[in-house]
Amino acid sequence: MRNEDYDYKAISSAVDGVVIMNYDEHYPGGTPGAVASQDWFSANLDSAVKVIPKEKLICAIGNYGYDWVERPKTKKGKLRPVWRTKVFRAGSLDRVARFRRRH
Repeated sequence: MRNEDYDYKAISSAVDGVVIMNYDEHYPGGTPGAVASQDWFSANLDSAVKVIPKEKLICAIGNYGYDWVERPKTKKGKLRPVWRTKVFRAGSLDRVARFRRRH
């Protein structure tokens, strides 16, 4: 939700619903880590409700994860992460439920 390229307030005034893609905190080509860690996920939602009315906010969640493994070192001696996508059950819906109870 921290993308300065979008005017979320203007967008939300013109549509019935705004979908925020609340995943890919870490992504292929980036550094290894969580798809959407709890603090990052919650911070994005907290940021979103400041400019998007709650009744218009639709939070998309990732139902997958990356299996980070290491490749051999590069010529400069750095390890290069390799990723594989894995799909999980919808347990992350619990995050949305906890957020809704807080707000």
